Amino acid sequence: MNTSETNLDSFEKELRDKTILFPLGIPGFPTHHRFVIVQNTEKAPLFWLQSVDDDKLGFAIIEAFRLKKDYEFEIEETDLISIGSPKENEYVVYFILFLHEDSVKIKGEANMQAPIIINLKNKLGRQMIIRNDTQYSEAESFEI
Repeated sequence: MNTSETNLDSFEKELRDKTILFPLGIPGFPTHHRFVIVQNTEKAPLFWLQSVDDDKLGFAIIEAFRLKKDYEFEIEETDLISIGSPKENEYVVYFILFLHEDSVKIKGEANMQAPIIINLKNKLGRQMIIRNDTQYSEAESFEI
């Protein structure tokens, strides 16, 4: 085995280890199931939720509680089954963002009514639609 094959095998293993599976896809993108989270080095604390199978599909995201410390939501246990029913400390919550161009600050809108929930133990994810809560919208303005 040559060095380039070893490097490729190592890269593929690392990609598999970091891949988050969305068994139900993401609303609007039902055929896209495999994503990775990549640090956005230009605009920390943002990340990219990047499709593994389509390099043209990615979403700007941020950890929900980093953007809104008092964010509260209720999820039915039946909604969590698809990602392995994690306990509260076993998952992370992200918002998908729509960003505006600004050279000084990071600003735009966050979808707080449909957070991304990722089970940290088994790397399963799902975008949850918060049905019973009207205090948040799909386009909450933010600036950081």
